[in-house]
This record gives sequence, structure tokens and C-alpha cells, in this order.
Amino acid sequence: MKILDKEFEEKLGNSDKEFDLIGIGGLNWDRLLFVDRLANKGEEIGIKRIWEGVGGSAANTTTWLSKFNRKIGYVSCRGNDKEGNLIVKKFKSLNIDNSNIRVKDERTGSAFGIIDKKGERTLYSYGGASSKLNFQDIALDYINDSKIIHLTSLLGEKSVETMKKISSRSEPILSLSPGLLCQELEEKSLLSLIENSDILFLNELELEELLKNISNIRELFEKGVKIIVVTLGSEGCQIYCKGTSIEIPALDVDVKDTTGAGDAFAAGFLEGMLSNKKITECGKLGNKTAAECIQAIGGSYGQRP
Repeated sequence: MKILDKEFEEKLGNSDKEFDLIGIGGLNWDRLLFVDRLANKGEEIGIKRIWEGVGGSAANTTTWLSKFNRKIGYVSCRGNDKEGNLIVKKFKSLNIDNSNIRVKDERTGSAFGIIDKKGERTLYSYGGASSKLNFQDIALDYINDSKIIHLTSLLGEKSVETMKKISSRSEPILSLSPGLLCQELEEKSLLSLIENSDILFLNELELEELLKNISNIRELFEKGVKIIVVTLGSEGCQIYCKGTSIEIPALDVDVKDTTGAGDAFAAGFLEGMLSNKKITECGKLGNKTAAECIQAIGGSYGQRP
């Protein structure tokens, strides 16, 4: 099955666009703590190792897409601090345009992950400066000069309103990975975001939350979504489009850390679309990129230990 319709093909093949993809979302400095197991209530557990690096869902996806030599930009906010400077330095090294990353009077966002010896993780996020992103920070000419916009969850009420405005006023193909918003947003706000999206990335838990508000997955297609991709962890992924469901098994690899696996998957899948591959091949490339991610530490590309 090829990319879905003529409109998609025209947007993906538009050589007049400056960027292949622009990411919009959180911008974090991740700190990952490695332990043998998670502590019980009141218990103290020793930390085996600490890792630090760039994080944030859309940021992870854009770094992984950079390995395919795509022209990429990013929109978010950071603090005027050491962590913010390190993120910009890393983006520059990967040739990701950072001209639309605004500096706010707030600390750069952070995420703290606790990862057990099986590679499974628990994550705590602080939105920081990226939660201050407002619509006035968005240059519409900039984001519309792209084939795809990849939009991911931003923390904070103001940021959610910004996401809604971006989704309703942007011209490129809109790829949405709602993440935490599936649990935190009320039904009306969440569905208003989704109905303006072309591609929807979910994991199993997010799909479960979403199905509490709709009768079945077909409703999402009725609202305008064209492709729904559900990542299934070690089971691979399920792709829904044009009344068809395609299941693609994961690659069997040794898992070190699952942080950012879904973000890496999205990068591989979107690279497949940009290359005008069949939907099945897009899913396979997503699985391959996710497999590369989980064999090393951290959720972003280009800083692997």
C-alpha cells in the first residue's frame, strides 16, 4: 500500500519546501538513573549509573531523523542556562536548525528516568521553559515551510492552547504524538487536537486512554486522521489506514534502555513516508530505528555511549 492519497504525495514531494520536517514539543535535559530494581515505598536503592543528555519526545524524534540526512528544524523554548546551551550545541552538531528555539526566563525542562536492569523505565517530567511556549513564539512562515510538522505533548495549559492553534493553522502534513495528553486532557480538547492531525502515533496505554472517550478506532478516521500507528513494545507495531490493519513484528535485540523507543520509531516511520515507501516498509523502518535506540542508553540519537 503506497502513501495514502494525492494530497500526501504532493506535500511530501514538494521540493519548494525548506525543511523535510519541523519538530515542535518539549525540550529537556534528561537524567537517567540506573538501578537493579525499583524501590518499594520507604525503601532506599543504590544507583548503579547516571546518564545525561538531550530529551523531549519531538526532540528525540528529530535527532533520530537527522541520521537520514534530512533538513530539520525545531520549535520550542529553553532556559538561559547550562542545559539549554548543551542542547543547542547538540542540535548544531546534528545540523538541526535551532533558530526558532526561544529563550525564556525559566529553567530548561528536565526529565528524570529510573531504569531497572530489564531496561524498563519510569519517567518524571518537568516542563520548565518549554511549557512557556505560546502562539506568539511561533513563526507560521517557518513551520509552514516544511513537508511535515511533528507535534508532541507540551506541559502546561498555555502550551496546550498553543498546540491547538498550531494544529488548526498549519499547512504541512501534521504528525501528532500526544503522549501524556491522552491522560491529562479532557475529551473535547484532546479530540480537537486529533481531528486536525494526519498521522497519529500512540502506544498501547495511550490508545487505551483514548478509547475511553470514543466508541472505536474508526471514529478517529471519521474525524480526519489518515494513519494511526500503535507501538506495541516487544511485539512491534500495528498500523491502521484505509480500513486496513497491518501488524509488523519487532526485531529481536538485546534491550539496554527503552527510553525514547517510540520517538525513534516515529523518526523511522516518517523517514519512510518522506522516501515515499509503502506503509508496511514505513513500519519496518520504524521498528528498525526503535531497535537501534533500545540497544544503547538514552532516547536521542548522536550521543550514544
